[in-house]
Amino acid sequence: MVHNGIVDVLPGLKLEKQNVTALLSLDDQELQQVVDQFCEWLAKEAGEAGISASSRVTANYLGRHVQIPEWWIDVRGHDLENLLQKFLNPLAKKHRRSPLVKSDRRALIEFQTRAFPELLSGDLVSIFDGLQKFGG
Repeated sequence: MVHNGIVDVLPGLKLEKQNVTALLSLDDQELQQVVDQFCEWLAKEAGEAGISASSRVTANYLGRHVQIPEWWIDVRGHDLENLLQKFLNPLAKKHRRSPLVKSDRRALIEFQTRAFPELLSGDLVSIFDGLQKFGG
């Protein structure tokens, strides 16, 4: 979203440049605000209070720690994908952008690895590294 300049669902977000690098440069409190605002927006759009109101758990990513609603841990991956497509892709269309949640998983993985490799999960990198060594 931020990479595509779509930040209207995050009214408190103030970035010099609208990109992931700027987003990750936020301090922990500002990053937590972004997470909370996004969860509240999606909960309201989806009519699913648990998206923002369920018990909180700590998520560690790239050495950062944010509190996320437990709903994000408990929801099935495909259900999450469908929900995000339902609400984020029309938002992208409104801004004349391509879909934010792509159906083509290959395109999604290629975009992620080329544009923002620093955002890949360490676990995923380890898995692919092991596969590469096994196959090589």
